Amino acid sequence: MQEKHFRLITLGRLALLSAEDEATRLTKQRRKLALLAVLAVSGSGTARRSVSRDTLIEMFWGDQEEARARHSLSEALSHLRRVFGRAAVATRQATVELSEEIPLVVDAVELATAHAARDVGRVLELYEGPFLEAVHVSGAPSFDHWADRERARLQAMFLQACEQQCLALARGRRWDSCAAVGARWLDVEPLSSDAALYVLNATKASGTRVADRRALEAYDALRARLARDFALAPDPAVVELAASIAARLSFTG
Repeated sequence: MQEKHFRLITLGRLALLSAEDEATRLTKQRRKLALLAVLAVSGSGTARRSVSRDTLIEMFWGDQEEARARHSLSEALSHLRRVFGRAAVATRQATVELSEEIPLVVDAVELATAHAARDVGRVLELYEGPFLEAVHVSGAPSFDHWADRERARLQAMFLQACEQQCLALARGRRWDSCAAVGARWLDVEPLSSDAALYVLNATKASGTRVADRRALEAYDALRARLARDFALAPDPAVVELAASIAARLSFTG
């Protein structure tokens, strides 16, 4: 029988897909799926490392008495073995880790690997949203703290890739692509003046009245968002660029 392969989606959502892109039953068991995410993402790059049992218990069952919490962890690990195979999870007296042979691909690990290899395009392709977005495990604040740290780490990789890609696209005068990447960057980091400047400059680059109007529409949308969400105005350099576009549009009119 052919071995099933799985893909764990952690960017923008949390889901486990089979080779046929069908969600498995594990997807409906959020705490066990979150446990899988911790085991799969722990470590740096592609290297998985063991996680202590005590850490996992505190992370997911810290509100339970010790014996019950340890039983809950054991039951969750048994469930993972039923999904991935008996050898998928290695347990020792004090630690737990996923086998390197487990037929599982993780988008967050792929992104970190692409970032380490300076594969900017692959980073942008893989990043579909914040790590474990809107995923909350009740009674598990330690898990939330861990997810926050991983979310910030992976988002930083994405933002760095956006900056590098925008620079390369602008140098190559690939303005439509530059504007698209800049818009993704600005959506995640709305306070970035660099992202805003890339978006406006790339949008107006063709020099047409239509392009200038589109650039000003992008500026107006940014200004409204900053006022609404942060009670701030755009960076002076962005305001100056928008004013110059508006002046050109007025002059050509």
